Amino acid sequence: MGNSKVHYIQNQIKEIKEEVHQIEIENKSLDTKFDNFNNQIKDIDKNIEKNNQSINNLKQDEKTKIDSFRNYTPNEWEKYFAERYN
Repeated sequence: MGNSKVHYIQNQIKEIKEEVHQIEIENKSLDTKFDNFNNQIKDIDKNIEKNNQSINNLKQDEKTKIDSFRNYTPNEWEKYFAERYN
């Protein structure tokens, strides 16, 4: 009877080791997926930053143009419209 208990415990240990091994394999797979997601997020962040910079550049350009128009004299406005619509 003692021998069967030892055999039973050995089988249980073997099964647990197999389960642990399967969990380790799944964990490696999940780690890879997690790393891939992190890389995708980094790429998205880079693209967002590029877009934000483009938006800021456009806003600054718009502000510069508006400021320059505000300073136009009547003669400059006349010249502007004459060149634009002729």
